[in-house]
Amino acid sequence: MLPIVESQEGEHLTQIEMNIRASRDVNIAEAKMQGAIETLSLLLEEIERQALLESQKAWKIYSEKQAEAAASSYRGGSIYPLIYLSELESLIVERTVRIQAEIDELKRLGN
Repeated sequence: MLPIVESQEGEHLTQIEMNIRASRDVNIAEAKMQGAIETLSLLLEEIERQALLESQKAWKIYSEKQAEAAASSYRGGSIYPLIYLSELESLIVERTVRIQAEIDELKRLGN
């Protein structure tokens, strides 16, 4: 199993440092997802593009609620942001993979 936050061997991080790294990782994952969404949008007709944007709005609400649920037992603790952000990052990566698969399929079909 991979660690929640990558660190160098022998490196000791404070909880705040781990939270900061997790936030950075979420930002990187979000940028990749946004790039995939933009690429997919270019391959779609207007009605499909609107459906994608609507589904993305709903997905964002879902992902934030899911991350809150995953971290809820840590609420009030210093580790809460790390658990929340790690769950959010996992969901973003999963969404990006699905979007990329759709891009690949559309390109395979000649769109």
